[in-house]
Amino acid sequence: MSSPRYAELQVTSHFSFLRGASSCDELFAQAALLGIEALAVVDRNSLAGVVRAHEAAKTTGVRLVVGCRLDFADGMSLLVYPKDRAAYGRLCRLLSLGKSRGGKGLCHLEWADVVAYGEGLIAVLLPDAADDNYAMQLRRLRDVFGTNAYVALTLRRRPNDQLRIHELANLATQMRVPSVVTNDVLFHHPARRVLQDVVSCIRHNITIDDAGFRRERHADRHLKPPEEIHRLFSHYPDALGRTVAIAEQCRFSLEELAYQYPEEKTMPGLTAQQALQKLTWEGATRRYPEGVPDKVVGLLKHELGLIETLRYAPCDRLATMTSLPLKENVSVNVTNTICTNLARIITTATKRPKWKGTSNQRLARSVRSIKRSRAATRGGALSLLIGSSPQST
Repeated sequence: MSSPRYAELQVTSHFSFLRGASSCDELFAQAALLGIEALAVVDRNSLAGVVRAHEAAKTTGVRLVVGCRLDFADGMSLLVYPKDRAAYGRLCRLLSLGKSRGGKGLCHLEWADVVAYGEGLIAVLLPDAADDNYAMQLRRLRDVFGTNAYVALTLRRRPNDQLRIHELANLATQMRVPSVVTNDVLFHHPARRVLQDVVSCIRHNITIDDAGFRRERHADRHLKPPEEIHRLFSHYPDALGRTVAIAEQCRFSLEELAYQYPEEKTMPGLTAQQALQKLTWEGATRRYPEGVPDKVVGLLKHELGLIETLRYAPCDRLATMTSLPLKENVSVNVTNTICTNLARIITTATKRPKWKGTSNQRLARSVRSIKRSRAATRGGALSLLIGSSPQST
């Protein structure tokens, strides 16, 4: 018989300051031992933990579901997970908006904000009790998120807990909002409960003797094996199955992100790359009026190719150089310095040994070599040519 499948969709890391008591490394290592397929790190109003979680996921093989918990000004809370790169961008803008309003350490969000930025997000409502307020929240959630709307079923280990879960699930079914199981994890192992109590006391500025019910009321908020989760929620098999289904829908990965330089139109009608190429060859022609040497042509083509491959043309440094007027008068000393630096780069390029390895490895080595050459000469061949002239005053 195959083991039951389960993805934990509500995990708080220690990046939720004074709430979570375990690091991402500990959480993902424990999940791998327990056989959990995926973890969703949902820190409060923050994506601060997703980078460490991404690294831990690559190490352990447990898939990361990127997300966060949104706490609204009216007391409503949602778990949200971007399904793609565009949705992740909108979530970042939403959090930036809330933090700009709230000030240091706070995040002020209204329901209208998530309506504006909620496209492409899966939303899971975190309800308290099956009352009129819960029904209103379900209606709002369904109207905005449609088939991407869910409600969380989470044990709290309090009196009438099973009755509460039953009522929440029934009302969600009546409102045509599917339910999904979460465990609301705060630490990776039961032994970490003591540390979790300590950080709770620090958050409330009290001693452990005076904490009372401000501590977590049970030691159950740790990662559990899928078999245990299926036993606890045996009456809700569909809600258990949706944990894996949601995780499979959220395929966004931090691997999709790369730094994007801001676009700056320096020449009307030309892209940044085209403008850079135009100024480069114009500068080379002025530098070598009798013809550009083959070695220099090869070096320039090589650098331009790297810049195009890495999409560096719009970067601030190149954009600034291309926006400056070309200098017609350069002193003899400056000209000699330019010639010396250019010769040094060409010499470095011609003496470079033939590289071995895959094309990606060769490209990476080439990029590092160009960077070292530029650092040694305070600029590469392009920076020596653009905006300079061999004419003396």
